[in-house]
Amino acid sequence: MVLLTGVVQGLGLYLCRELKSHGFNITGIDIHDTENLLPELQAILTNYYAYDLSETAGIPGLIRQIISENGNIDILINNAGIKSFRLLTEYSDDEFRKVIDVNFIAPVLLTKQLIPLMMEQQYGRIINIASNAGFEGYKTGSAYCSSKGAMHLFTQAVAAELKNNITINTISPSTIATAEYIKSKPGIEPSRFISPQQVSAMIFKIIYSGVNGKVFPVINFKSRIRYFAADLRKHLYWISHR
Repeated sequence: MVLLTGVVQGLGLYLCRELKSHGFNITGIDIHDTENLLPELQAILTNYYAYDLSETAGIPGLIRQIISENGNIDILINNAGIKSFRLLTEYSDDEFRKVIDVNFIAPVLLTKQLIPLMMEQQYGRIINIASNAGFEGYKTGSAYCSSKGAMHLFTQAVAAELKNNITINTISPSTIATAEYIKSKPGIEPSRFISPQQVSAMIFKIIYSGVNGKVFPVINFKSRIRYFAADLRKHLYWISHR
């Protein structure tokens, strides 16, 4: 069984279709009420739980309910997230905290709850969907970049604690050309962006391999050059200031 968060639209909906086509049973979590799901999605999902992941205190109880009603969870894909970009001083404390809670704390708690179950069954795959924003902080990205960068380090740290064919990895794409994104940007060229297929292919690579503790950038060539240049500047700075 796959537990996938953020299933209603975008990458989550695409992944539901792909996972189902590969024979996986999928339990979904999203904030939307069941009545508002696409009929196609209702047919794909084995089970669905309407839950606001910013309500982090209720996550342990939610997972107990899911396990009780669905049995073993073999794969957790932390896909749900909030995209929020504004100056730090423009955030209320609650708004900033909500971005961190949904993008980072909720995946941490879901992972924490499921690791003991995966240890018992001696198998598990935890896959986090982060962002290239986790590699580089930028103006208006104080909440979003922080939440995604934290996921990178969390993945690497937790990986060192795992054994018995249990792995945790993170995929960090740049902007994904989902159907919804392309529709919202009339005239935009989809080839400029990462395709959902590229992210999906990486997910299946992780599922079927034993790779552990890796952060996989899924980014375009232009972004790769920019990050390489930024890293080079950092190294040159430290060398020159030793």
